[in-house]
Amino acid sequence: MTDDRARHETQEERRLRQLLADGPVPGTLDPDSVIRRSRSRRRVGAVMTTAVSALAVVGIGAAALGGLGDILPRTSVADAGSSEEATLFGAEGGASDSGMPLAPASKVHACAAPVSQVAPSMTGLVVTPEFEALAAADGTVKHGTVTVSNTGIDTVRGTVPQEPVIALAEDGVTVWHSSETGELPGAEVDLEPGESMRLEASYLPVRCEQEDETRESLGDHLPPLEPGVYQLRAIIPLTLDDGSAPELLTGPAQEITLR
Repeated sequence: MTDDRARHETQEERRLRQLLADGPVPGTLDPDSVIRRSRSRRRVGAVMTTAVSALAVVGIGAAALGGLGDILPRTSVADAGSSEEATLFGAEGGASDSGMPLAPASKVHACAAPVSQVAPSMTGLVVTPEFEALAAADGTVKHGTVTVSNTGIDTVRGTVPQEPVIALAEDGVTVWHSSETGELPGAEVDLEPGESMRLEASYLPVRCEQEDETRESLGDHLPPLEPGVYQLRAIIPLTLDDGSAPELLTGPAQEITLR
């Protein structure tokens, strides 16, 4: 490590570099590349989570991973207000360079389960739902849009479904989510930094239970949600043109009121 690099690296970056260098299979991961991506996202915690996933893929043992324990953030249920922890879907959650498929976006927030945290995408893409803030609690379809914005520093090219997955939650627990139909062709993504694109989306203000997850789709038999305040999230799987592992895109929740 040169003196110049040492002066500019944070303590977390130096510790990550040392763990990568000391692993049983040194050289499998490029420390400079990992740290450079960390800086590009300005989210060290998220990148450390991705680094742990990558280290596990290449076979670095639990002892090496344990060294990251005190520099990684804990994964807690978003908006749940409890100590129970939910699954963290990392920037490469469910996928890796080993060819494992990405988990379906509709499975990220399961019916009657705590909302899962999703690590920011390493591409810098963020998805934001845009629906009417007030809607009728009548169990009928509500239409809106989802904006995909490139908040990163690199151009992103790839493909996403034309139908974003939408999930509704109440007090940190998922009450409904849409399903992936795959009926429409994918939408092309070609976003320079600062650019965005918009996709049509919809949700159904009804309540699903755990047993409904066994169905091919949630269907229209579910009871309408009671009037109240709910959180709406969008989840979009991204397939990148450069052949790297697919990612799940997400972003901030929108608060809606059913009345």
